[in-house]
Amino acid sequence: MGGGGAGRGGSSNNPGPPAPSSASSTVVHDNGMRETVSEGRYVMHDAQGRVIVDRRATFADYVRLLFAP
Repeated sequence: MGGGGAGRGGSSNNPGPPAPSSASSTVVHDNGMRETVSEGRYVMHDAQGRVIVDRRATFADYVRLLFAP
């Protein structure tokens, strides 16, 4: 039968520990999109400056932006 009960299979939405609240990083992409991790929040803006994502930052967000080219 299968099924993804608690602790069984399925995909995990747990990206790890939250980003440090004092950490801050911003990346601006060639297409004008901007990603920022600041004060424990992950915010993405489109090329027109509109907020399209605003959520609690994860450690994965911080690491990804820290090592972005």
